[in-house]
Amino acid sequence: AAEGMGELDDLLSVLAGSVGVDVVPGEDDPSNANWPVQPLHPSLIPEANSYSTLRRATDPYVATVGGITLYGSAGRNVRDVARRADLSYPGALERLARGGHLGPPAPETVGSFPFAE
Repeated sequence: AAEGMGELDDLLSVLAGSVGVDVVPGEDDPSNANWPVQPLHPSLIPEANSYSTLRRATDPYVATVGGITLYGSAGRNVRDVARRADLSYPGALERLARGGHLGPPAPETVGSFPFAE
C-alpha cells in the first residue's frame, strides 16, 4: 500500500507540475467511510501536496469549470442506486442527475453524517 501511495504521489506531482489537479478519494483509499469522505491526508501525497495546483477534494465533489458547475463522486452512490433499483450503471447515473440528488440511499446504505436540514 505504501508503495502504491508513493507511485500516486509521483504521478500527481508530474501532473500538478503542469496542470491543475483535483484528487477525490476512492472507496478503498485511506480516509473515513462515511459521506462526505474527507480529502486524502497531505502526508499521503507530500510531494504532490507541495504544488498549489493540487486540490485535495472530498467525495462527493463539486467544481466549477468555465462557468459550469460539475458534481461527482467516486461512484459508491451510483453503484448502490444501480443495485437497489435494478438499473445499469449509466441508468443509475442518469436517475441521480435527473433527480438532482447525489445520495438518495444515504444514510440507509451509504453511510453519511446526519444533518438537521
